[in-house]
Amino acid sequence: MKMPNNLRKIRESQTDKNLRSGNKIAELLGISPQYYYSLETGREGKRLNSEHLNKLIKIFNVSADEILGGAEIDNGSSKQPQALQNSQLAMVFRAAEELTEEELKEVEKYMKFTISQRPKK
Repeated sequence: MKMPNNLRKIRESQTDKNLRSGNKIAELLGISPQYYYSLETGREGKRLNSEHLNKLIKIFNVSADEILGGAEIDNGSSKQPQALQNSQLAMVFRAAEELTEEELKEVEKYMKFTISQRPKK
């Protein structure tokens, strides 16, 4: 029985070229490319387990409903500013989860400095 999902559509819509590769997604999930493509197509009765689903939510920065087909895929709706739709920025946010409090303060200082250097309008 085939288990449909939106993985292929989500993967192919990524702005980051690396995240459009099924092989790269398989690597990030820690599974073989063949197994990933079985998950993506729903062939051989392969289903996403909760671990894979949670990783995919973080990788693609989408909801479980979007992946599982219960919600339309949000391709840049007004929910997020344009900058947050960029998958590279999403990766930065995921990486920030691993920073210490002091490192986060340094990043914040750098961001404030960078913004302060913009030409005045």
